[in-house]
Amino acid sequence: MYAICDPVVVPVGPNNRKEPGGLGGLVMIAESHLSFHAFPSLGCFAIDIYSCQNDLDCDGVAARINRAFGIAKADVHVQPRACRVHSGLYPAAMK
Repeated sequence: MYAICDPVVVPVGPNNRKEPGGLGGLVMIAESHLSFHAFPSLGCFAIDIYSCQNDLDCDGVAARINRAFGIAKADVHVQPRACRVHSGLYPAAMK
């Protein structure tokens, strides 16, 4: 996995009435992307890891994120991906 663009982190700003003062960020990686929203005043952090790697160690990734950010309690939701290009369902894409 490697970045294909510089990471972007943007303040949400005070005009967001629902959750003011947060941050949003994104980095595109070769196979996928990583995005996050963080609201420190609420103690809330959400991260989305989108990957076309069928063998991604989701539990390992979650554990590393929890350790890196000192997260004591986390809700983890994994949506299995069916990457049609790599499965041969779109053979023209493989040429």
